[in-house]
Parts: sequence; C-alpha cells; structure tokens
Amino acid sequence: MQWVYNTSTPLFTLLMLFIMVGLSCGAHVVVRRIAPHEVLKRHNDVAGFVSSLVGVIYAVLLAFVVIVVWQEFDNATTVAQQEASAVGDLYHLAYGFPAPLQSKLQHHLANYINLMIDDEWPLMQYGLSSAKTERMGHLILHDVMDLKPQTPAQSAVYSTALQMVQTFFDARRQRLSENVTSVPHILWFTLVLGAIFTIGFTFFFGMENGHLQLAMTGIIAAMIAMMFVLIIELDFPFRGATRISPGVWIQMRHNMGTGLTEDVYRS
Repeated sequence: MQWVYNTSTPLFTLLMLFIMVGLSCGAHVVVRRIAPHEVLKRHNDVAGFVSSLVGVIYAVLLAFVVIVVWQEFDNATTVAQQEASAVGDLYHLAYGFPAPLQSKLQHHLANYINLMIDDEWPLMQYGLSSAKTERMGHLILHDVMDLKPQTPAQSAVYSTALQMVQTFFDARRQRLSENVTSVPHILWFTLVLGAIFTIGFTFFFGMENGHLQLAMTGIIAAMIAMMFVLIIELDFPFRGATRISPGVWIQMRHNMGTGLTEDVYRS
C-alpha cells in the first residue's frame, strides 16, 4: 500500500475512479446482454426494496468508517501538537536549571526539534521512525534526571520537567503508533464486498433506457470510489499528500531563534 502514499492524490483518485467505474459498467453491460430489460423489469419492485435495504446498510457502514478515520486523523494532529508543546515548554523551563545543565538540556532539545523536522518527519512518510530522534529523547531524559534539586524552587522545576518529559514521550509513542495502525483487513473486506453488492443490485433493474441506467451505475461506483480514496488518505495521518505537516515544529524552531539551526549531525 505504500505506493498509494507516494502517488499524488488526484492521480490516485483518477485511478480508483477508472478501475471501479470501469469494472462496474463493464459488469453491467454483461448482465444486460444476458438478461434483457424486459425480463428484469418484472422484478423491479422486489429488486428495488432489496437494493434500498442493502444501500442503507452499506451507507451506514461507509459513513462509520469515514468518521472513525477522520477522528483518528484529528487525534493524531492533537498528539503531534501535544508533543511539540511539551518540548517547547521544557525548553523554556530549562532556564530554571543550573547554568551548565541549562545549556546542555536546551542544546539537546534544539537538536530534537531539528531531528523531528529533518529526519523523523520524512521517515514517517514510509511508516518508519528515526533512531537518532529516539536517542536524543533519551538524552533529554538523562539531562532532566541529572538535576539534583537543592532548593524548593528547583524541586518544583524538577517535578514539572519530569512531567513534561513523560508527556512528550507518551505523545511520541502514540504518534508513531498512529502511523502504523490502519483500518483492519476484515473491515476492508466488508467494505469491498458491500460495494460489490450495492453496485451489483443496480444491474437488476429493468430500465428501457440502458444508457441512463449505465450512467446511474457509474455514478454510484464513482461515489464509493471517492469514499475509498478518502478513507485511504486519512488512514495513515503522517503519510501521503494529506499528511500532517511538521509546521508546529518549524514554527517552534523559528520562534526559538537561529541557535536552533546548527548542524545536529556532527556528533
């Protein structure tokens, strides 16, 4: 499926439309040759009732899946923002650390931000993660753990810093999990089978105007194809043309100043 996310959305949409509309209309033509409309129209009442029932059930299922993947996409956006906010807050909180440790922690946080933008985010397009970014996160944890509070103020800073580290580690794990968790195969099987049944029932109406009926079949197939494209594009929130951008990280680097643009790959 990775090729899907390496293809532009318009091109993939056209491909899906071509396949689904082409197969549906082709199958419809075959059915009409086997069973003329004079034969089919005798059963229009029964076929109409069953087709409506199947269509409603399938529409509910399709809407449910679209809503779920959209909620997951929205949740992934929130998680990415939480991770970035925790890192940014910890950068500012580091001013409450002793001078040597402050500089070290802020340097590692700056490197983490750079690695998120330049290393991990491009890798997530392929469902991967950055080992460099993971190691930098552990260095940040070690920096916080190195603080030995001597005053009540330092104790408060230490406690808050630990909470922020936990927040961004939890958000990081959830973000990476979101990027490898997809719609279950059994659900895709049900969606495809439901599409076959829903489109297939349009073949068994006996309309005298065969071209009009064929156009109706093509429209239904096109609508289902576009819903499939929507589900696929939203399924992995950090892949494809509609993926979540690292904009919040880029903005953070910009706000923190030019000190964050150093080469983090030297060591």
